[in-house]
Amino acid sequence: MAGHCCQEIVDDLRAALREQHLAGPYLLVGHSLGGLFVRRFAAQFPGDVAGLVLVDASDERQLTGILAPGRTPELYRPGAMSDAELEAFFGGLGGGADSGSGEMRMARFYRQIAEERRDFMFGDKPVIVLTATRTPAMPRFSEEQRTRLADDHRVLQERMKLLSKNAKQVLVDCGHYIPLERPEVVTGAIREVIAGVR
Repeated sequence: MAGHCCQEIVDDLRAALREQHLAGPYLLVGHSLGGLFVRRFAAQFPGDVAGLVLVDASDERQLTGILAPGRTPELYRPGAMSDAELEAFFGGLGGGADSGSGEMRMARFYRQIAEERRDFMFGDKPVIVLTATRTPAMPRFSEEQRTRLADDHRVLQERMKLLSKNAKQVLVDCGHYIPLERPEVVTGAIREVIAGVR
């Protein structure tokens, strides 16, 4: 279901670009979950994409490996924990966690699309990874959980540089919503990628 939804968004984007007669290759910019979608688009249609700006982008593995005790991001595998294990992990959160909780739905979403993940190399096309350095408060999570989430986010963001031989990561002193808190950083990255393409 989630993988189908992801593919539908990629197909919709490609159709919209064609309907508007916007010739590629394109510079794609994606924030959060949008970063996952533009990476999926670039993996499927590399000839249509000139460069990427990933703005504190989601990674399919962020709620699959995190929830596998003792595993590091390099060893992520989809479906690392059963629903019962996920419920146990989230069970200490305020209000509890059941199969319909927001945390469970999000974990299942990432777990499903991770199963279809295909790593790809983007050659030497320019890629800029903007990473927020301020961790959200997440008061419902324990300190240990917050530390694990922050550590995994950091590692997965660093690994996005592996998409291209011409990639770099920029640490941004703000929270997750970089486009709202530091829009000049996003526009600067876009200009830099455009200059790199030209």
